[in-house]
Amino acid sequence: MELQRKEVPFLLEQILELVFLPEQVLEPLFLLEQILKPLFLLKQILEPLFLLEQVLEPLFLLEQILELLFLLEQNLELLLQLMQILELLFQLVRILKLLFQLVQILELLFQLVQILELLFQLVQILEPLFLLEQILELLLQLRQILEPLFLLEQNL
Repeated sequence: MELQRKEVPFLLEQILELVFLPEQVLEPLFLLEQILKPLFLLKQILEPLFLLEQVLEPLFLLEQILELLFLLEQNLELLLQLMQILELLFQLVRILKLLFQLVQILELLFQLVQILELLFQLVQILEPLFLLEQILELLLQLRQILEPLFLLEQNL
């Protein structure tokens, strides 16, 4: 196969294009490699940080658990205070019951005082009757003394 003269420059041109083509294709790849190298280095730097994050995540969870425990402790302290308040309220209720009983006792004492006042009034009413009884006794004695005299007078 013989090549024609006209075809040789075309083929040469084609061959040259193929030879220089890899340089044109490779040049952007080299640029891409230069861009990707720092990114790869950044990935290598960040990878341990991601591992550190995985290590720190349980610690963060532990911190949250500790915060919850602290809140629980505060709630328990508040509950204890509430129980103390309830205890005091219960004692107050007992005191109020005792005070109510005291009021009932005082009411009975007041009624007793009223009864005593009535008895005193009764004594004041009965006192003249007692005096009257003494007068009647004296009159009876006088009668006993005077009766023999009266009989004597009738006999005379």
